[in-house]
Amino acid sequence: MGPGRQEFGLDVESLANKRSSGCFPTVPELQATMTPEQWQRIQNAQGGVTRFGDTSYWFRLRSGITIGTVHFTVYSLIHRDQGQAIRPILRTFGTD
Repeated sequence: MGPGRQEFGLDVESLANKRSSGCFPTVPELQATMTPEQWQRIQNAQGGVTRFGDTSYWFRLRSGITIGTVHFTVYSLIHRDQGQAIRPILRTFGTD
């Protein structure tokens, strides 16, 4: 990572532990990685309304599947609308 950048996902175990009890990084933790000018510039770019929060309608599901001796992974991008209906938007397959 270059100067002035924070990567929250380099330590996968730590990230999983921190996310087990809620969203991580929190908005204050994210804001703390920026100068006040950077934070203000992001808010101004969005019409003065911050787009950061701890709720989401978008989720990624990773499913490991084994059939006989063959193992593959299915990744699904899932959207939950405001009426709470859930639908897959995109699915991809991998071997990891």
